Amino acid sequence: SEKRVVTWYDQTIEAMGGDSLENMADLERQACMFEHVCLGGTQDYPPEFKALWKVKEPRCKTIVDAITNGSESIIYESWREDMEAQFGCPEPTESTNATSYSGSWGSSGDDTQSYPVVGLQESFENSNDTIQFPA
Repeated sequence: SEKRVVTWYDQTIEAMGGDSLENMADLERQACMFEHVCLGGTQDYPPEFKALWKVKEPRCKTIVDAITNGSESIIYESWREDMEAQFGCPEPTESTNATSYSGSWGSSGDDTQSYPVVGLQESFENSNDTIQFPA
């Protein structure tokens, strides 16, 4: 529900030291990675959609790809634990080994794991730039 998202946001932004552009960018990375590992994966747009609308890919896909290839990282180390405490992990993405992963997704080399990007699926009914947190 919206209240749980607001509660997560307020608690996380406070734990990160307050509202700043850097923290807002990190919250976006956290939300995108949560979608990727716990909400069934981050989906790309179908080729027809890309051609019609002249777009490349959803913003979260760009962010997830950057995190998984090591060019970006999540600063807030307990992001996953905090998000799962608030929302659970209702649709773990099998290819990410989501049930055993804990810790931050960083570029430090400590506990950093590389996961393949989930491939396209036949249905894109929920493929947009809005992450749907569980109710």
